Amino acid sequence: MKTEAFRTHLGEACRNRTFLAGFLILASVVVVALFAERIALRPYDEISVREKLQPPSASHFFGTDHLGRDLFSRVIHGSRITLKIGVIAVTIQVLLGVTLGLLAGFYGGWRDKVILFFTDATWALPPTILAIAICAALGPGLTNVIIAVALVSWARFTRVIRAKTQSIKNLPFIESARAFGENDAALLFRYIFPNVVPVTIVLATLSLPATIITTTALGFLGLGAQPPSPDWGVILSDGMTYMTRAPWLSVFPGLAIIYVVLGFNLIGEGLRDLLDPRLKI
Repeated sequence: MKTEAFRTHLGEACRNRTFLAGFLILASVVVVALFAERIALRPYDEISVREKLQPPSASHFFGTDHLGRDLFSRVIHGSRITLKIGVIAVTIQVLLGVTLGLLAGFYGGWRDKVILFFTDATWALPPTILAIAICAALGPGLTNVIIAVALVSWARFTRVIRAKTQSIKNLPFIESARAFGENDAALLFRYIFPNVVPVTIVLATLSLPATIITTTALGFLGLGAQPPSPDWGVILSDGMTYMTRAPWLSVFPGLAIIYVVLGFNLIGEGLRDLLDPRLKI
């Protein structure tokens, strides 16, 4: 039965063009990140002043920057940083948001009011502005970027999971489990949590693009990864000075960001159709 169900879901995924396109884009980014050393033409921090601000060519696919560093190599290595920050930050968001959403939806009462107050307060603030404030307080760096982005983006998970939990906890199978003596922990993690996993997966996938854009913006402002890191935000920031003389310094990292964000958006929309067609985000 499990094999047949897996084949059914696999067939549906293959027929979903949105999911398939997003999966192929995401797979290509993961492959590039895993094999960055072999794909890159040279080390991302190798300086050659004689070759500075060279336009795209056969020897430098994306051209070079103001220090003569190969831009193609820097963009390729930057994919690792982008995926690392995005995945870790969203994982923290999921752990925090889902836990609070389950507790608020299941128990209600004063717990629900307290959690909902902090959720609404976080949701009301512009996430990028709040992330900038947190990074400014903690100081620049990748770790602080991850913390800042996670702290400003968990509320979305809490709101959705809370509503989902409230709709599940009064269903007959929950009442039956309670009648058989199941405690609250068992009800939450054995019966309710498996039913919110599909929604969580969809939310996490759709949250990754916003997370990547926010972390890139922080890097662009100098609050994220620091030079000579090949973070795409850092590359864009360096390229702004040479926008008229060397536009490729901004064009290629910008296209890389668009490519990754598009992939995650497509795969998120596809997963929404596959796992929970009724979910509207």
